[in-house]
Amino acid sequence: MLFDCFVADIPSQKTSIISHVNRKTTDRYFGIFRQLIMVNALEERRSAN
Repeated sequence: MLFDCFVADIPSQKTSIISHVNRKTTDRYFGIFRQLIMVNALEERRSAN
């Protein structure tokens, strides 16, 4: 549910309401998702060179 909201670009606060999860939890997971995306993008960039 959290990942679906993240992909749909729903803000963390609204996601917490929709999913009945604490806002700090959604903030933490959204941060993790962003970090994983960044790491993956950097790895792809390195392998392309």
